[in-house]
Amino acid sequence: MSKTLAIVGGGAAAMTAAIIAAQKGVQVTLFEANPTLGKKILASGNGRCNLSNTFLSTHSYWGCDPTFVAHALKTITFEDVVDFFAQLGLLVDIKPDGKAYPHSYEARSVSAVLEAAARRYGVRIYTHTFIQSITKEHTFALHSRDHLRWSGFDTLLLATGLGAAPQLGSNESGLEMAASLGHTICSTYPCLVQLELSGAYFAKMQGVKLQGSVTPLIEGVAVTTFRGDVLFTNYGISGLAVLDASFIVSHALALGKKVTLSVSLLLDWDYERLCSWIAQHTQSGVTIDLFLEGLVGKKVSMALLEVLGWSHRMTLNTLHPKMIKALAQQLFDWHFEVLQTHGFKHAEVSAGGVVTSEINPATMASKKVKGLYFAGELMDIVGLRGGYNFHFAWASAMLAAHHIAS
Repeated sequence: MSKTLAIVGGGAAAMTAAIIAAQKGVQVTLFEANPTLGKKILASGNGRCNLSNTFLSTHSYWGCDPTFVAHALKTITFEDVVDFFAQLGLLVDIKPDGKAYPHSYEARSVSAVLEAAARRYGVRIYTHTFIQSITKEHTFALHSRDHLRWSGFDTLLLATGLGAAPQLGSNESGLEMAASLGHTICSTYPCLVQLELSGAYFAKMQGVKLQGSVTPLIEGVAVTTFRGDVLFTNYGISGLAVLDASFIVSHALALGKKVTLSVSLLLDWDYERLCSWIAQHTQSGVTIDLFLEGLVGKKVSMALLEVLGWSHRMTLNTLHPKMIKALAQQLFDWHFEVLQTHGFKHAEVSAGGVVTSEINPATMASKKVKGLYFAGELMDIVGLRGGYNFHFAWASAMLAAHHIAS
């Protein structure tokens, strides 16, 4: 008699596990609360779906124990993921920076081939079905919000994801089910997310996007610098460099630590070069606001002058060496206090989740409940922006499905 598997979730990890287990003869039933499968896949990567990255490493992940991902990365490589999708009929395009996308550059292609394969291999799919609780005696029984019940499953895979982007149907019901089965939960918080700042200067620069860098300071100690797009908004700051920095900032905020950001508005300059360049123009009668506008734009220029307490009518020939240094310092090291993240609604992923010390990293099987498995974001592992979270979703799902089938 074939093994039976219930999968709760209908996203990347859930569909991948369903396909592999069904290919190997397992009777798979998948439950998804949304009306369609793969809703978060469709929204990923601005609709392009960054599938994976050639530069996979444990250093690209965060959690109580980031080394938990080591076996998954070693066993399910980048090439394995590319081959998996090739077998489903999806070609992958690899960019010079290591990011991989579907050849169509449409996230819908990814979701479509996964769902088609699941149905082709006989996976029984229930959408519009919110699983509210799970019980286990000899086998697993699932209970829906609509008081429906399914029972007799030998194995259970929880792949529900977490609460990032609730507008797409995300929630933390998977954590409640894991806890009810005896697992420990690490508090969740939004990650890869915009940051809300204290003060008013950032609002004056709303809409300004430039190439710069951000350095988080946790309790006054600088951590590391992230380079790339910096976008000022009416609530604070966004952009790719900020999303990367939020990996560290979100965790510190969740621990109640004070966080400030040092923002550099000039990416490919250094402090000494800028001081020299400004000094070369001090004989000019050009007004300071016009000079700065040519460097960083009108909005930033006016905000900078307000911070420095200088009149926009000042001319460059009135700047003495101390003022030149103050201006250069402000351009390279503008400090903002971070109040909070912009919340789960705007986050790409959630951090926290089921504690990984209670999960076998080689099989994704629970160490507490026989027949229970986990895959994807539900576990206390989160990756950097750039395809790392999707890779862990594919890899953890593949490990779980192979072990279930064996």
